[in-house]
Amino acid sequence: MELRLQPYSRRTFLRRASLAAVGAALAELPGLLGAKGLLEAARAAPSDTVTDTLLGLAAFILPGSDAYSVAQGESAPGPGAVDSGALKAIVTSLDEFVPASALGVVNTNVPASNGVATLLNSYALQVNPAASGPFSSPFANLSFKQKAAVFQRFEADQTASAQAPELKFVAGILPGFVAFVFCSEAGHYDPATRQLAGRPVSWTISNYSGPAEGHAELKGYYQGRSAVDSGSVVCGEVVASVPTGGIGSRQRLVVRFYGRRHRLHGALVALYTTQGTLGPLAVELRRGRHPVARARIARVGTTRRNLVLKSRRGHLGRGRYTLVVRHAGKALLKRRVRLRPAR
Repeated sequence: MELRLQPYSRRTFLRRASLAAVGAALAELPGLLGAKGLLEAARAAPSDTVTDTLLGLAAFILPGSDAYSVAQGESAPGPGAVDSGALKAIVTSLDEFVPASALGVVNTNVPASNGVATLLNSYALQVNPAASGPFSSPFANLSFKQKAAVFQRFEADQTASAQAPELKFVAGILPGFVAFVFCSEAGHYDPATRQLAGRPVSWTISNYSGPAEGHAELKGYYQGRSAVDSGSVVCGEVVASVPTGGIGSRQRLVVRFYGRRHRLHGALVALYTTQGTLGPLAVELRRGRHPVARARIARVGTTRRNLVLKSRRGHLGRGRYTLVVRHAGKALLKRRVRLRPAR
């Protein structure tokens, strides 16, 4: 038998992984609806009621300035989950990837979105039997605090636990699943072109500028600096990469400062180039204006070379120093370091 593997994108993999968790819990949903006498109501649920319920849930998860958020008494300036355009993705995900077939009953398939909406509205009427407002869904007409009480009842429902232990976790899984989809790019993704047709709401909320092949402010030296000459680092591995000006200005010298090593009786420094060779180099450890340790190396290449900087007085005391690497009389690197007790 030939085994065929279907490739998935990272987004599809994450989406289906989250759906698997929801699906495992909702597989027993029709049985719970039947036990509560809600199966027929779920099958006959009007699409407007399902829509209002799921958008009321979206406003509960990520409030915005929309009517659903305002009605619950908890809103925020700007767009929220309701305005993300991801409702269709939620319904499609539930209905196509999480089939809710009533166990042991023939021809009683229930769209999972209908089942979820019916269940939330049932709990909503328990929390507030007089729930009313501008929407056809009792859940959507609840206050923010009352919606939280719905999930509290859902989680504590003994009927759900008796029907299937997995159902008690839906109260915790469902909000996370809804947040995942509504905060993704699903609402603006065009499957035909495989491109975004607009700016996702979550990008606006998080000030995300979108994918980019690097950013100008991260290229070269920060704020126009011409050398690595700022910042204080502590004893431990520190890496600095500086241009040397050699081989068409593409060559860089990598300096790794590992700090003091007791068994070497000094401070360990490693050097290598990204391409070609460079030398001679002088490496110093200075305290103020005075060098306290110095070493020279004739040439370094792409293979790492180690140097041990030893004090002329036989001991490098703790405190702040400046690591300097020079080539042809020019300081390629200056970095302030702080030595701690020897290892």
